[in-house]
Amino acid sequence: MSHRARHHLPRWLAPGLLGVAGVVLLGCAGQRPSASGSPAAPRPSATGPAAVPMDADTAWRIRQRERARRLEDSGDWPQALRLWDALALLPPGDEAARREHHRLAGRMAEAASDHWQRASAALKRNDLDSAEHHLVKLMALDPGHAEALQALRRIDLQRQRRPNPSTPPSPATMPPSAPRGGP
Repeated sequence: MSHRARHHLPRWLAPGLLGVAGVVLLGCAGQRPSASGSPAAPRPSATGPAAVPMDADTAWRIRQRERARRLEDSGDWPQALRLWDALALLPPGDEAARREHHRLAGRMAEAASDHWQRASAALKRNDLDSAEHHLVKLMALDPGHAEALQALRRIDLQRQRRPNPSTPPSPATMPPSAPRGGP
C-alpha cells in the first residue's frame, strides 16, 4: 500500500488565500482583452493629465481599489472589507489598502455597535420587529456576534410561543381561570 504525501495549509492561512484567489478571479473577470489578446489598459482621462504607462499589476490594483470604494458606497461593507484585506495582503504590502481596511473596519464596528444598542432598546420595549431588524443588520456586519445570535434565538422562541391571532384558542391551551364554552 503506497502512501501519498499530502501538503496541508495551516487553517488560518486557507481563508486568506481563498479570498485573494477570489479577488484575483473577480478582477480578471472584468477585464476586456485588447486586440492583441492582453488585458486592456485603463483609458486615459479626457479631463486629467496624460496617462502614465503602468504595468498590469498596478492597473489591476487601481481597478480593485475603485471596486472596493463602490462596494462601500453601495453599502456592501463586508465585501468591501474583504477586498481591502486581500489588497493589503498581496505583495508588496499595500499600505494604502491597509489603511482603508482599518478605516472601514472601524466604521463597521461603529455601525455594529449602533445596531446592537438599537436592538437592545427595542428588546426592552418588547418591539420584536425592530429588534430583529437591527440584529440582522448587526449579524451582516459581525457574523460572530454571539449576543446578537442569542437575541435572535430568543425572539424566534417568543414568536413561536405566541398564539396565532387568526385561530381561536383551544381549551387545552386556555388558562384554567378562563371561561370554557358550552352549556
